[in-house]
Amino acid sequence: MNIKEYIESGILELYVYGALEESESKEVKKKIDLHPELQAEVEAIELALHRLASGTASYLPATNYAKIKAQLFKSNQSKSKIVRLLPVIGYAAGLSLFITLSGIFYVENQSVKQELEQIVNTKERIELENERLVSLEQEYQSKIEFLTDKNTKAIFLSGQGNYQESFAQAFFNTKENKVVIDLKNLPEAPNGMVYQLWSLKLNPLTPTSLGLLKPATKNSFVAINLKPNLTTEALGITLEPAGGSATPTLERLYTLGKV
Repeated sequence: MNIKEYIESGILELYVYGALEESESKEVKKKIDLHPELQAEVEAIELALHRLASGTASYLPATNYAKIKAQLFKSNQSKSKIVRLLPVIGYAAGLSLFITLSGIFYVENQSVKQELEQIVNTKERIELENERLVSLEQEYQSKIEFLTDKNTKAIFLSGQGNYQESFAQAFFNTKENKVVIDLKNLPEAPNGMVYQLWSLKLNPLTPTSLGLLKPATKNSFVAINLKPNLTTEALGITLEPAGGSATPTLERLYTLGKV
């Protein structure tokens, strides 16, 4: 059991006030007997209650004390009972005040805890968003460096046949032997179909598949590393069945451009 958390829970105050059920009170008593720290806390609470009760008593000047005492002794039994109840009333008033203050402090403490949790959650969200932005910045910076590299050549792939409205942009880096294709101006591939990129040697016409073009979510760019010592005189994009084809389907040749 965590002694500190148990004390901060407020259950010892309720035990001293007599506000617990009998079974709960017995359980608390067992724990108090086992842990001196809890016994010390209970004694401190009781002492505070007595001080509060004493603080509620009215001040009686010494000059009036004798008169009041004489009057009290002349009072009947019912009045004597009332007098004997005064300390109890004072104690009850102190107890009520203490309970009220304890309740206020508890509510304020819970409010502070909730505010702290909100601050921590907000801080974590900001840190995650910052990490995402840093990652995006690094990605964009990498793209810019590739596109502006002196060894990168921009190639326009114009629409072919029945697909004159379609076109794509390719960026071919001869040093890295890498090509990046921008597909945003191609229509979305139908279900069960996929775009495929081809390296073409023109004389004689020799196609070599460079792979399927599957852009990541919300990203129209696809990067493909070319095979070593591959002669590429033109690039073409066809629409093929899912999984790709061994040879290009020329009837579905969407775009073509010379390197």
